[in-house]
Amino acid sequence: MKKSTIILTKRETDLLTFLLEQKEYMASNNIIKRVIWNEEVSDERLRTFIRRLRVKTSKTLIINSSGLGYSIATS
Repeated sequence: MKKSTIILTKRETDLLTFLLEQKEYMASNNIIKRVIWNEEVSDERLRTFIRRLRVKTSKTLIINSSGLGYSIATS
């Protein structure tokens, strides 16, 4: 398998790191937005960052549970 470098923005890195640190839990949208942006941001902005991470990494890396939030796939 060929290795390649993935370039992430600071916020993408922060978001991925946070989800990895919380991998045992489903992180709610509100908690993610508060931790990553420390300000009021829209759900659309969060979904955009999740979409970018999925494109850059894997479509199955981040799991979304409607109404609950996001987590890292553990299997």
